[in-house]
Amino acid sequence: LPKQKITRLFILQGTLPLLLAIAYSIIVAVYFFNAAGNYNSLPGVMLLFQNKYIVLAGWLHYLAFDLLIGVWIVENARQHQLPHWYLFPALALTFMFGPAGFLLYLGTRKMFSRATTS
Repeated sequence: LPKQKITRLFILQGTLPLLLAIAYSIIVAVYFFNAAGNYNSLPGVMLLFQNKYIVLAGWLHYLAFDLLIGVWIVENARQHQLPHWYLFPALALTFMFGPAGFLLYLGTRKMFSRATTS
């Protein structure tokens, strides 16, 4: 619902991603440097994610970035004059599986641009 006031305030203007980023940053500052594990290898990440606070930070990270990608999709679709209903599958997939939704949107945009130029 990109034209609704609450959507513009919390999502499109970045309020919710900002709040998620603040919460993420606080959790990382408090818990990351005392947690076992690291980002140097898959076993290091697996060890790091045994800490429930680091998992929470990871979840907040995904939520914030998935929302930001969703905002980018909506804005980019406006620039390319895609009908908003075309975005529903890509936005839903972005929320659950970020990069896959982003790819679906790019494919949708490409197909729409071909359909309108034919």
